[in-house]
Amino acid sequence: MLACLRGFRHIQTERAALAARRMPLFEVFIAEFLESVRRALQRGLRSGYDPLEDNLAALRGKLLLSENLKQNLVRPDRFFVAFDEFTQNRPENRLIHSALAAAVVQTQSAVNQRLARELRFAFAEIPVSIDADRDFGTVLRQRGMDHYEEPLAWARLLLTGHSPITGAGANTAPSLLFPMEALFEAFVSKHLRKQLAPDHQLKAQYSARHLLQHAGKRMFRMRPDLLVTKSKMNVLVADTKWKLIKANAEPGAKYWLSQSDLYQMHAYGHSFMDAKGDVILVFPETDDFSAPLAPFLFPDRPELTLWVLPFSLRTKRIILPDANDARHDRMLNAFISLGASA
Repeated sequence: MLACLRGFRHIQTERAALAARRMPLFEVFIAEFLESVRRALQRGLRSGYDPLEDNLAALRGKLLLSENLKQNLVRPDRFFVAFDEFTQNRPENRLIHSALAAAVVQTQSAVNQRLARELRFAFAEIPVSIDADRDFGTVLRQRGMDHYEEPLAWARLLLTGHSPITGAGANTAPSLLFPMEALFEAFVSKHLRKQLAPDHQLKAQYSARHLLQHAGKRMFRMRPDLLVTKSKMNVLVADTKWKLIKANAEPGAKYWLSQSDLYQMHAYGHSFMDAKGDVILVFPETDDFSAPLAPFLFPDRPELTLWVLPFSLRTKRIILPDANDARHDRMLNAFISLGASA
């Protein structure tokens, strides 16, 4: 199923849903890092006292007597001193700057590259990290530094070259959560194409119709997950649902189907199929739902049929009903003949 993540249209983190985008997963990670840096900059770069030692023309801080004698025995106008300088040149900022520089080189996205370059302007007076491991070792959790945690977590992954995956490990980073309903839709869409008859085409997230027209304007765009066509004619419309249903549910449970899903398919049937043909709800196959349900009929539209079919994650195919009447034949013509348990 993870193979469907390339070009995946939904991804979200623990904070909020990201805007829909089409990009490889690594580019999404870089985009998340850049967004975390942008938010950190809104709260301002932190400065700190950096301990320095230098041979200065004026006394500053603490005079280091032994070193001063070595360096300035014949230079009474100089002072070798130790002092603290209040500066933005601190480990956290050096590491983020280094990660931004790495992002500019590694990203293939023009949008990510442009944003990374823009963010680097804020770090123009801060050098990149010479020793990332050493700088990470000196990072301290301090009050007012919460906004640094996320960009530093992403920076560690970018600078060490490790892929952010879930599991036990020493590295931490913000969680990425893929909404299963969208991932299931992408998985079904990818593999359904291989199950369709050769002269049929599949359109995903097709949105050429609207539910209503008001004051000369169309309203409420309709967007079924899958639309199967043949010679530019709509053959069937389908929606995927990452939900559990139960073929042998107790009386009155109605297979655990959602009434709102049925209303949705009724609307799709009217809009896309002219109330004739087939609409399909696709659910994941489980022990409680391993075979198609008997077809559902709409009393007001007897030529429209609703099918509730399981999709096998193991075989990567929709499980089709047996062809034993004309309604089945009409729907099965869209698929390669592989039997009821294909």
